[in-house]
Amino acid sequence: VVFGTLFYQPDEENFALRFGIALFILIYLSFSNFSELPVTFQARRTAYKQTLSGFYTELPFITSVWVVHLPIAIINSTIASSIIYWLVGFAPNAPSFLFFVLGTILTELTMASWFRMMSLFAPTEELANTLSGSSTGIFLLFSGFLLTREKMPGAAIALYYISPFAWITRALMLNEFGNDRYQDIIQRPYDPPRYVDPPMVPQRDGSGNIVMNFS
Repeated sequence: VVFGTLFYQPDEENFALRFGIALFILIYLSFSNFSELPVTFQARRTAYKQTLSGFYTELPFITSVWVVHLPIAIINSTIASSIIYWLVGFAPNAPSFLFFVLGTILTELTMASWFRMMSLFAPTEELANTLSGSSTGIFLLFSGFLLTREKMPGAAIALYYISPFAWITRALMLNEFGNDRYQDIIQRPYDPPRYVDPPMVPQRDGSGNIVMNFS
């Protein structure tokens, strides 16, 4: 609520701000899953013992954790998205909103699974926390917002395509700027502020489709 109030109904031509707000929601929901680290690290001892004893395979353990977390992710993402989406003033129609909520749910599930994997992979809980924080920071750095694709050095472009934040922010922004409310803005010449990189400005391709020039 506080965040949505701070950025209440910004100007429709402020594309970079809307991009940043969407990314912030994804960051907030992702880091809310850091609690999975100690829980998984403790549970893995029991899981290892029972799988090594032949009671069951790893699949039932992974599936049960995912199923239990699914309703939590849906509720958490839906509440956060519903509050910020309408306060900020994203596209006011049901399909765009539902797609936005779906994107946040998938992001939360993805990052929760990533943190669990770090807990199962690392030999100590401290290392699991370090790997989770540093890898998430890399995902964010190469998401296309802090560092645009054109400015990524050499082979580092691979991190852009690996980052889950890059994929979902592209999807959310195309979902947003493909709305009819932006048609007149995108059709007329637009001179973005100096701090806004050209890829953050939606444009039309030769077929008339909305593109963000992410790739």
